[in-house]
Amino acid sequence: MAGMPHLVQVQEKYKAQGVVVFASHCQNVEQGKVVALCLSKKVNYTVVDGSRLAGDDSNGIPHAWLFDASGKCVQEGHVEQFTAKLEELLKSEPHWITRGKKLESKEARAIGEGLKAGRPMGWAVAECETLIKKNDSKNVEEATFLKEQLLAEGERRLKELNALEEENAFKADNAYKEIDAL
Repeated sequence: MAGMPHLVQVQEKYKAQGVVVFASHCQNVEQGKVVALCLSKKVNYTVVDGSRLAGDDSNGIPHAWLFDASGKCVQEGHVEQFTAKLEELLKSEPHWITRGKKLESKEARAIGEGLKAGRPMGWAVAECETLIKKNDSKNVEEATFLKEQLLAEGERRLKELNALEEENAFKADNAYKEIDAL
């Protein structure tokens, strides 16, 4: 499965920015062989079996699609050709926590940019609370939206980690440390 090492690097490098890599295995190969290959290549993204996008008639391996924050396909082709476009999108698109919503107020956009630059979510919540107190209607609306998204993400992650604790305490401990770093 050509392109696997590149996708592993992309997922690792950009996961904090909200990039999600999915792969589809469409060859007629036993599932055990696919799993073994993924394990040997240390695949850190989801691989599904036998799926194709609607309208996909590609036959090159690997073949990939890059989607922007709104879900629009912005590039199609070989995965190794995506780096420049991916970097461009990460700069131009809103932070993933906004679910593709482009923020209008300068102050709210600054919070999103801070998140994109690696500022922690706790910082962003505090900044949202400061904006909400200013009583400017656009700032209040967007800061409230951002704060709700941030808190919902925190709750989602906590729920996910609680479930993981029951499955694998070691993995859960590592995940808690990763979230703490964020």
